[in-house]
Amino acid sequence: MGTKRYRALKDRVVKMVLERLPSTLLEAQEYATSVIDLENTIVEKMNQLTNEEYESILRPVFKDDEPLMIAVGAILGGIVGEIQVLVMEHFGH
Repeated sequence: MGTKRYRALKDRVVKMVLERLPSTLLEAQEYATSVIDLENTIVEKMNQLTNEEYESILRPVFKDDEPLMIAVGAILGGIVGEIQVLVMEHFGH
């Protein structure tokens, strides 16, 4: 009988915690954000970086996608260039 009561109590506690968890986490997030002022701290620190330091942070993130970004840029540049030629031909006559 003790084991059943323990399990029932444990299940009630777990249910109560899970019901209150989202609002508790939201309050904790709001509190941490206001106390730490994380957004402004990050903005301030990023503004203090030199161009080289900033690039050294971002470069590894985009390194794997660099060939794709170059290819997409080349395709978009080609399309825009062709549109420009067509517009110039159209208005040039």
